[in-house]
Amino acid sequence: NGLPKFTADGKMKNKVYYYQGAPKLDPNGNPLPDQLKEEAFLGNENNVQRGIRKILSDRNKEVLKQIGEIKEKWRNKEFSSDDAINDSVYDAKAKEIRNNKDLKSPIVMIKATDVASWESVISALDEMSISEISIYQLENLNDIDRKMLGLPVETPAAAPAQ
Repeated sequence: NGLPKFTADGKMKNKVYYYQGAPKLDPNGNPLPDQLKEEAFLGNENNVQRGIRKILSDRNKEVLKQIGEIKEKWRNKEFSSDDAINDSVYDAKAKEIRNNKDLKSPIVMIKATDVASWESVISALDEMSISEISIYQLENLNDIDRKMLGLPVETPAAAPAQ
């Protein structure tokens, strides 16, 4: 929440790098420039989404809209005056919406760098819940990701000689 945090030397902390779809590569297998974007972890301010939350919410707009509609019914106890039944019906309907394959919903791969904090990884997982993203997973950076970030590519250890 609030403004992005910066280090003493002016670099943004807790930033997210992202791209959409499969990385585009040149004929040598190197990623093409300008497909990696940078964003901050920011919460809402005055009910306005910002940072990576806005990007995820924009990509999952229809799911959020439909869940918002049933959430209003849940708040008004339109499913049942009994709290347990009201909650149960809401949970089932929300799950059905999240899993509806006819709705366009992003698939998110969360890949932390070696210098990422656990706080950042947990914040990324929180954003999946806040943005109602139902398909996501934690992954390791691959060589293409490393190249896009300007990080050294890890070379596999040589097999022992026989």
